[in-house]
Amino acid sequence: MFVAITPYKILNQLDIEHYKAILEYYDHLIIRTPMTTPQLIDWITRAIKHGISKDKLTVHSNVDVFIACAMTSIHFSEYHSALKNFKTQHPQAIVSMSTHSEESVIYAQQQHCDYVLFGHVFRTSSKPNQEPRSQREIRQVLSKEIKVIALGGVNRRTLSQLPAGFAGVAGISLFYDSDNQTLRKFTEEWSNYV
Repeated sequence: MFVAITPYKILNQLDIEHYKAILEYYDHLIIRTPMTTPQLIDWITRAIKHGISKDKLTVHSNVDVFIACAMTSIHFSEYHSALKNFKTQHPQAIVSMSTHSEESVIYAQQQHCDYVLFGHVFRTSSKPNQEPRSQREIRQVLSKEIKVIALGGVNRRTLSQLPAGFAGVAGISLFYDSDNQTLRKFTEEWSNYV
């Protein structure tokens, strides 16, 4: 499973065109931006009109947008208050959560999340002063009965160092700064990983 995450900025038409161009290389696109609810609804509506499947679009922590756009998936920040019992109220939704510890992965399981993003696995420019998760933390998380997606610093250079057991990869720059050829090579190398 490949999960693209938008950069934290106001998204525009060029972003729609980029994510449409690389559509075959991600399963979910988490829309994580500082945009207001009306701006998000407008951008999502335009993205769908331009051919990005609604089933690939995942709103980040905004339940109002999830409902207004009849979304099929939502991603929550770690321990977000709206996650509690969300799956009970929306059993058909694909629900995920960002995690940074074994405890938060267990919490996500208890809330019936479909998968978690766990990170950061390698050093990353988005968290320059934070150490990556330890091998011990990674082993503990991968032993849980939930899909765990690696987040943070995963790219063609680091993929060979990724501990076995992850169900996929998530990233911002991996998908935002890459063209189809780069992503094609990455997915080929991923098939050797799994």
